[in-house]
Formats: sequence, structure tokens, C-alpha cells
Amino acid sequence: MKKSAREKNSNKRTNRKNRLEKWITDVLNGKDYSKINQIAKEAVKAVLSEYNKLISISLTAIIQTLKDDPELVNLIHNMLIPKVNGHNDNNDINIIKYLGFNKDNLLDLAEKNYQNLVEE
Repeated sequence: MKKSAREKNSNKRTNRKNRLEKWITDVLNGKDYSKINQIAKEAVKAVLSEYNKLISISLTAIIQTLKDDPELVNLIHNMLIPKVNGHNDNNDINIIKYLGFNKDNLLDLAEKNYQNLVEE
């Protein structure tokens, strides 16, 4: 019995699919893939570790900056603790003004604290 063109194409596709599946299995089970996979895992771990260090250093720099500027701490504290009779909108304005006027000084102080921590 002669195969139709449709059957021939179907067989070709099936054979091609089987070859590709075998190739993928061989690649995934090969030692080169294992090496690449291990290198990638180590690289990801190293990057995440660096981000973790960066976050830790940044938070420490923020805390040190707040320690060095008690006026800012008081403004933040007053902003977060509402008054007995409701939230004090004047304090929101005060902190916005304070941050606006002292932005450069605060950024310089934060950068100095950050650099000190990075150098340690």
C-alpha cells in the first residue's frame, strides 16, 4: 500500500520531533550542561549576595544618617504618630520644607555614611 503525502509529512514531523527530543535529553544529561548550570547558579548566588550586602550597607547608612540628624528624626516621628485629635497637616508641610531645604546636606551625609561603610 502506498503512503499518502499527508502520511509522509506526518512521519517526517514525528521523526524530526523524536530527534529533537533525543537531542534535548542528551544536552540536559551531558556534563557540559551540568557545568553551565552550576556556573549559572553560582553567578546568581554571587549577584544576590552582592545585592544583599548593598541593601544592608544602604540601610545602615540611612540609620547612621538619621542618628546624625535628630531634627529629621523628630519630624519623621511626629509625622508618623498622629495627634490625639487627628493628623497634623502642618507637620507634613514642615517635613517637606525641611527635606527641601536640607536635601543636598542629607544626600551628602548619606553618601558619606555609605562610603564609610563600604570602605570598612
